[in-house]
Amino acid sequence: MNAAQQTAKQLSSVTFFEFRNILKSWRFIIPLAITLGIFAMAFITGSDAARAHEYDPVEFLRAMVGSSALLLGIYAAVSSSDSLSSEYDKKTGLVLFTKPVSKYTIYSGKLLSRYLLGLIIISIYYVLAYLSCILVCSHAPVTLGLSFLLSLLYLFAAIGIAMFFSSISPKSMVATMLSFMTLVVLTLFIQSITISSFEPWYSFSYSSGAIENIVSDRCTIFTSNGAGSFSTNEYIPETVISTIVMGIYGVFSTLFSAVFFRYRTL
Repeated sequence: MNAAQQTAKQLSSVTFFEFRNILKSWRFIIPLAITLGIFAMAFITGSDAARAHEYDPVEFLRAMVGSSALLLGIYAAVSSSDSLSSEYDKKTGLVLFTKPVSKYTIYSGKLLSRYLLGLIIISIYYVLAYLSCILVCSHAPVTLGLSFLLSLLYLFAAIGIAMFFSSISPKSMVATMLSFMTLVVLTLFIQSITISSFEPWYSFSYSSGAIENIVSDRCTIFTSNGAGSFSTNEYIPETVISTIVMGIYGVFSTLFSAVFFRYRTL
């Protein structure tokens, strides 16, 4: 067996081990229960909005897809924030790191397992959203599929951010708090306010709004104030820019957390 085959075998073993452990723990069960709860509330809100707009599927889905960033943030914070720090905090790394497995392989297995479980959760959510939209409005727009793809990118970035905090935090609790503040509290705050003075296009939480806006097809509308100046009542995240921003957050947070994990000592 050559080195590449050995690495692939070790990676699959680590991924399966982590996948099985999370699947049987509260780190998967609680986010799944929250997902179903969010779906139930979004269904009620979306149904009322659809009835008020002649059963427009876009109005129905806005409540659904608008909540996807929140539930993915909760999942990432719960499942990934202690994924690396716990090896040091609980000293389990004393056993794990003595095995002939690269730290990068261990990191990749942890990342893949959490992404796959997140994929299961968000897939369940979007299937329920699609079926309920068919039930209430008779059809669903094709942009729902594009929203799903954006949510997968957001999931990758959210897990990367949570694992970054995990790679630098001295305690698992610190990583969990930082992840919740960044992925849940900040996202809730950004989604609850109207931004009109400037556009924080560089913000990860602001960019998550593209997951909803690609379905509702909203965009920023500027009005002239005279003398060549323009203003808007609300900035709306642009899909292309938001996609790039989420991708950058995902790639760099993943790379940095992998390197910090590799060189961190017990």
